[in-house]
Amino acid sequence: MTTQVPEITTPPPVRIAKELLKNSAFLLARLGFTFKAKAIEEVEQAGFSLYDYSVLEILGEQARETQATIADTLGLALDAESREALHTLLLRLACYHDPRCGPA
Repeated sequence: MTTQVPEITTPPPVRIAKELLKNSAFLLARLGFTFKAKAIEEVEQAGFSLYDYSVLEILGEQARETQATIADTLGLALDAESREALHTLLLRLACYHDPRCGPA
């Protein structure tokens, strides 16, 4: 007869030195990292990447005339694959806001 041992699914609690718990800068940084991880997870669960989010934020700040100005603002040197990814993202965004931009 064999006995199966269930896997432990929750990680053990993280122990933090008392000195660090007294340090507000450490606690703020830890809170910031936790918030960032949760935000990244939510963006990815929605079907987007941080690259998508960056483009949307840039577009939200002010209108951009061309894909090249968006790339320049993001500090990107676009190769053919990156240009295609940016174009696809912008097309998806346009289709969402204006159905006339969708495929015929």
